[in-house]
Amino acid sequence: MGDMVGEAASLNALGALHHDRGEHEQALRRCADALGVVERTVERSGLADVLFTLAKVHASRSERDEAIRLYRQACDIYHEQENWPNEAKARLLFTDVLVSVGDTDAAVRELERVIMLRELMGGAGVGEVRELLEGLR
Repeated sequence: MGDMVGEAASLNALGALHHDRGEHEQALRRCADALGVVERTVERSGLADVLFTLAKVHASRSERDEAIRLYRQACDIYHEQENWPNEAKARLLFTDVLVSVGDTDAAVRELERVIMLRELMGGAGVGEVRELLEGLR
């Protein structure tokens, strides 16, 4: 299983790299490959990472409904694993998509959760998130 987890992580990293370069079709292909591998394991963290990358790609392609679905799944897994840093990062990006579809109430809830998570991790960046939150209220 270790090899499959590593393979999925590598494919996801390639997907993220393609996303960062604006190569969305290639990003989707690599992430689909990663998803196919990680789904054959019990590795939930790797699954969350792939879902998070896919959510970013779909958001970049203005496929907001799919991005929302994927961000929710990734956030749920990060939450169940108490992976606070990745949960906070995913929820912060999720907020942008929620705002873009006009769901300000959900965006406010996500930012409140990000603040709580950042406080649990020592408080770094809480002020910036509070400013974002106040801008939505």
